[in-house]
Amino acid sequence: MEAAGTTRSAFDRHFTDLEDCFTAYTSETLELFLVAVGAALQQVSGWREQIRATAYAIVRFFQEDERRTQMTLIEILSAGPRAQLVRDGGIDMMVTLIDQGRAEMADPDLLSRATAEAIAGAVFSRMRLIFEQGETALSHEHVPELMYTVVLPYVGAEAALEELEIPPPGEG
Repeated sequence: MEAAGTTRSAFDRHFTDLEDCFTAYTSETLELFLVAVGAALQQVSGWREQIRATAYAIVRFFQEDERRTQMTLIEILSAGPRAQLVRDGGIDMMVTLIDQGRAEMADPDLLSRATAEAIAGAVFSRMRLIFEQGETALSHEHVPELMYTVVLPYVGAEAALEELEIPPPGEG
């Protein structure tokens, strides 16, 4: 309680238990995250541009607050089921955005939503690994690599390779 700057009685007035606290924190973080991503999406059109804008918004979101990044990428893995359900809701929104890539394909039925789920899981795992390893933290430098991963199954190798060459906004 000391590290959080509160007393046990104050904690008990607001939360039923630690999981309730973590769930509230995760919900508030998800709301902030969705505002950041929503603002980025309003500025672009086209699936690849939306994915790229989202990726940069995610990087900025995590760069703003290292503790939030720690909680969102690392600590959430040991949270209770309610907090993980909130997190999963946020991931599901990202899966839905990624899955829109099927509309870019000549035959959208060649892939299923499971492809988007696997990609979202891979991206989340990669971001977590970057943060855990302290690799200059999550930065704009990582976006082209993540974009390559997302774009490849939907629009092919040529478009995925193009993503590796697209500079961050404001640098090109």
